[in-house]
Amino acid sequence: MSISRRSIVGLVAALVLWSALAWLTVTVNAGGHVCTILGPDPDVNGQTPELTQAEWDELTHRQCDRPPSPVAILVFGTGYVVIVAGFLALADRPPDKS
Repeated sequence: MSISRRSIVGLVAALVLWSALAWLTVTVNAGGHVCTILGPDPDVNGQTPELTQAEWDELTHRQCDRPPSPVAILVFGTGYVVIVAGFLALADRPPDKS
């Protein structure tokens, strides 16, 4: 199995880009976005309730601090397997004699 430096750089680049995309997607889906600056929902009369700081913190925590989606984790985990499997398939290929 002969692995060129170019192949290794390509593998590392693909894994770094995939990791950045996964981190961004999981962070956004987990609530690390603008929901932390949104106000509370109005009640049935259309009035915004007055909240204490503890109530505000609890509301923000409930709306914004969600765990990552298992689907997102599965998709990106599968992506890592595909990237590494593709690299290994290319590494096992006999060199081109052109």
